[in-house]
Amino acid sequence: MENFDTIAELFRRAISIEKKAGVFYQGLSKKFSNHPAVSDFWKTMMHDEAEHAGILQNILDSLSEERREETVDVSVMNISKEEVDYFSSVYSLLRIETLDDAYELAFRLESSEINSKVQSLISNYVPSEKRASLILSVLKDHISRLDDFSKLFGNEERRKSVMAEGDLFSS
Repeated sequence: MENFDTIAELFRRAISIEKKAGVFYQGLSKKFSNHPAVSDFWKTMMHDEAEHAGILQNILDSLSEERREETVDVSVMNISKEEVDYFSSVYSLLRIETLDDAYELAFRLESSEINSKVQSLISNYVPSEKRASLILSVLKDHISRLDDFSKLFGNEERRKSVMAEGDLFSS
């Protein structure tokens, strides 16, 4: 049996993913509050995710009601709840003991299929090719931040020596 969803629902799911990723990065910022530069890095990633959610919301808002209600085969654009929840759960954040743990989980999030699916949504549903290209460059810049992580915070050995000591539940 084929499973279909509306374009609007796919966008709502993608927006939710970006917001959950922001919560994840906010949690990392709190866990590394004892290291201001590291905490600020994760805050930047959090703000990027909020920007991504806003971009997706703007795209959704720009679509006609008719276009929003078009159906899409979710086997092509399926983003599972489990896939999203894995990265945003408190359990994942509680397991992080070192900066390397945080980096590895963030890297897995940013290199997961989730991002390629969000990029596909943008490519397929942004009316202007130039606008789509600009939006995709924003996402690329976000992912490239992790590429610079080792330059900023050291290699794996160094990252393993930086302990997460901040309070995840502080405000």
